[in-house]
Order: sequence, then structure tokens, then C-alpha cells
Amino acid sequence: MALNPILSGDKAQDWPFFLMLSALAFLASIMMLVVKVSYESAAHWGDDLSQTATVQVKPNALQDESELIAQTNAILRTHKEIQTKRRLSREESRDLLRPWLGNTPLPDEIILPLLWHITLMPEQKLEKQRLKHALTDKNIRADIDDHGRWAQDLRRSALTVQGMTLSALALILFTICVSIVFATRAALIGRRKLMNVLMLIGATPRFTARLFSRRFSAIAFKAALLGVILANLVLLSINLLAPHAPQILYFLPEWQLRHDDIALSLLMPVIIAILAGLTARGTAYSAVRKDYYI
Repeated sequence: MALNPILSGDKAQDWPFFLMLSALAFLASIMMLVVKVSYESAAHWGDDLSQTATVQVKPNALQDESELIAQTNAILRTHKEIQTKRRLSREESRDLLRPWLGNTPLPDEIILPLLWHITLMPEQKLEKQRLKHALTDKNIRADIDDHGRWAQDLRRSALTVQGMTLSALALILFTICVSIVFATRAALIGRRKLMNVLMLIGATPRFTARLFSRRFSAIAFKAALLGVILANLVLLSINLLAPHAPQILYFLPEWQLRHDDIALSLLMPVIIAILAGLTARGTAYSAVRKDYYI
């Protein structure tokens, strides 16, 4: 997009403004991609939780463990909504306790609960009460977790992240608009002689406003494009250098060369350019009418 020759640019004055817009576009791009990946991750994790369940059987010293396992497996097979079931080994059960007990070895005399990981049929829900009654009828003490509470916590966490990132994105775009207002007013003051000449030759406020709109749209588009490229490079570096990142990175977008990712990235310069053009046009039109035509 070429600048209109009537309103030529000043590289020395435009460069700091260009860098500021690039930085804001960098942050806006990251926020937009974080919003996208938070929706995708929450939906994926929610589906995983809703299609799984855990059965914890609590044996006592008087019960034969192998018989207890056989009875539980037989009961689980009678529930048609259960697609697969897998009993966790004693070593896997011990691993689940390590976050609380550390690497302290447990005596063999300690009776650990028997755990089954269950996968449900697609679009099916676990008949929790029926399964509980079936186990109780066989004198099997068991706790059944259909992961509903975890799914709720996940939804709340995802909504919190989405709300925060959407608010941050809105604030960044608002800051861009405010900076365009100040930059447009500064450009009008710095080109007062040109404004007087345009008024004398009969240029309308709408014509002058279009000049500023095109100028700032071009600057904003180029600056935002640079910011988007830098944002994608930073996110790509994070995913390459930290494939096993801690939990704080779970909601960061994982770079993939998919069409929707590319389209979403290229959408930000267009949005910022449109915002800049509309803001500059409105600011210039209002200022010119007030200072030169009234």
C-alpha cells in the first residue's frame, strides 16, 4: 500500500511509532493465539474427561485380591456403556502416591486400593449408581469417579484464561486506537501549512481525513505484519526449545502449519490496519472541521 504523495511520510518521526505498533501487534497476536488454543484445549480435555472414569476398589485383609479382581472385572463387563477397562498395577498405584509421599518405599503389608481406568463408548455416560449397587451387592467397597468434578474445574479454568486473554486483547486494541488518535493529532499539528493550503484550494474535510486514513492504515499494516511474524517466531521457538514445558505453558499455542493458524495470524494486521484507518479518519475529520472550517 503506497503512501499518498500529498501526505508524505517522515521516517525519523514515523520509526518510533512504527516500533510501538509492532510491539502492540506482537502482544495482540500472542493473545489471539492463546485464546484460540485455550478453546481447543478445553474442548479436547473436556471430551477426554467426559469419556473416562475411574473405579477404586478398597480391599481388606479378609478378602482374596485375585477373587476381588475377577468379580470386579465381571461386573464391569456387564455394563454396555464401558468400552475398555484396564486395571492399574501395584507399581502404577504407587506412582500415583509419589507426589504426596515422595520416593519413600511402601511396605508390602500396606494394602493399596485396586484401580481401574475405564473408557466409555462414544456419546455414552456411565451409569454410576447402577454400577455402585452392583459392586455393593457383591460386598465390594468401591468409589466411582466419573470425572465430572474435574471437567467442571477444567471449564472454569479455561473460562478464566479465555476471559483474561480476551480482556488483554481488547485492551491492546484499545491502546492502538488511542495511539492512533495522538499520532493523527500530532501529524495535523506538524502539517499545519499543508492543511491551510488544502483548505485554500477547496479540499473538503472528508478528503483530508481520507489522506490520514490511508497513511496510518499503511503504517499500521506494515508494523502489525512485523509484530505477527515476530510473535510466530517466538511461539515456534518456545515449542521447539521447551517440548516438555511446565504447566504454565499448557495454554500457549503449539505452532502448526495449518490453514486456520496461518489465516488467523494474517488476520491481525488487517484488523489493526482497519482500526487504524477508521480511527485516523474520524480523528482527522473532526479536527479539520473544528480548526479549519468552522
